[in-house]
Amino acid sequence: MNEPHRSVSVDQINWGEVLLITRLGRALSLSLQPNRIIMGFVLVAVLMATGTLWDGLFGARVGPAGLGSAPLSEAALDERLRPLLGDESLISEDRAAALGAEESLRPAAVRDAIESTYRARPAEERVEYRGAVEAALMQVRLAEPMGVFEATARAVIERTRDILSAALALDGGLVFSSVAQLLEIPAILFAEHAGFAVVYGVWSLVVLLIGSAAISRSAACQFAIEQYIPWTTSLAFALKRWVAILGAPGLPLAGLAIGAAGLAVGGLLLAVPGLNVLGAALYGVALIGSAIAACLIVLTVLASALLVPAVAVDAADAPDALARAYSFVRNRPLHWLAYALTAFVQGLLGLLLVALIAAIAINFAAWGAGLIVTPPAVEALGGGAAVTQLMPEDRAWMLTGTHRAAGAIIGLWRTVVAGFVAGWVLSYFSCASTVLYFLMRKATDDQDLEEIWQPGMIEGTMAPGRAAVDEDQESP
Repeated sequence: MNEPHRSVSVDQINWGEVLLITRLGRALSLSLQPNRIIMGFVLVAVLMATGTLWDGLFGARVGPAGLGSAPLSEAALDERLRPLLGDESLISEDRAAALGAEESLRPAAVRDAIESTYRARPAEERVEYRGAVEAALMQVRLAEPMGVFEATARAVIERTRDILSAALALDGGLVFSSVAQLLEIPAILFAEHAGFAVVYGVWSLVVLLIGSAAISRSAACQFAIEQYIPWTTSLAFALKRWVAILGAPGLPLAGLAIGAAGLAVGGLLLAVPGLNVLGAALYGVALIGSAIAACLIVLTVLASALLVPAVAVDAADAPDALARAYSFVRNRPLHWLAYALTAFVQGLLGLLLVALIAAIAINFAAWGAGLIVTPPAVEALGGGAAVTQLMPEDRAWMLTGTHRAAGAIIGLWRTVVAGFVAGWVLSYFSCASTVLYFLMRKATDDQDLEEIWQPGMIEGTMAPGRAAVDEDQESP
């Protein structure tokens, strides 16, 4: 006998549970917390300082065209710079004679001569020669080599500027092509500057992974249980688990290195007469191993953003973090794709917002400082800023006396503002990957979003530790 249809009334729908993807909006608000932006800024400052130190130790090894280009030869430098010595409006006669006596011209020496000559002129003449001096300094800059780190930083800034410009133009294709060009930078470094790529790359990974884990732990506590922990606590958490944080991405890299060593040995067999037959017979095994390695590479790249949050949220060790990340991506690939794309688009919007706030702050400060009189230092640095151009202009050469010192200090403050935008990028990536981990864990294992490892629990689980169990048993 069929039961009659019954009506069901629904008082309300918890869209946050039905549509988990809506929880991704928390990542943006979490990333905008001042303590996380400051932690991101500190990471950027550390990497900038160590990169500048690298360039100071190893010198300029990249051509003026940027990454992938070689420095100009002495003959090419001489051909570009020597004509500047004959223009007395640019370089004084005595400085030109001294430079002309040198066997090879150095761009730094020519630039210093041009700037010194300009500053030695009477104030009323400087405006007349300013355009010619600026063009000559640009010519010197286009001939001057750069350090590897400086070239890398410029490439990253240019690609980020392209991404912002494409986002403002609502050109999705250009956004993804600019992101692809940004991701090509490590490949160029490994091909052209392997030493820098390995040494500075490993150092950068250590700094970023530990820093990201600290930000991730802070964001996870706020997201799951609305607990606000100080940066010292989150950093202590990350430093205590540095083995797991570094080991999670390190294990697949070590596996690939061992596999590559095995393939190299097999290659030796193929080169030896007689043994090459055995090597050829084993080539099928090499192909199978390479197929497994290819799957591992793809899976690791897709799951890489979940490795650090696995430690920050569940206090997992390195193998457990890998297993969790691989399982989430493998079992719920469509969820992962939808969440990752949503987080990426939200990140672009957030970057536009943060860059807009920074540009407004710079412009408002410049406008306010010039209400009564335009300060020479502010004018030399370009005054305001655009959303896609937050760094100050390099025109301190036109300043004299204490105005030069003022220009250097203001330029430093402008750079700090741009550094905070970069710090927000690191903060957002850490917060978004943390929220993604919570959502993927919910979609895969149906584990509550409020569950997070806390001191007193067994690491890697939500089970109470021995001390907590004994305390519960002793309580009345």
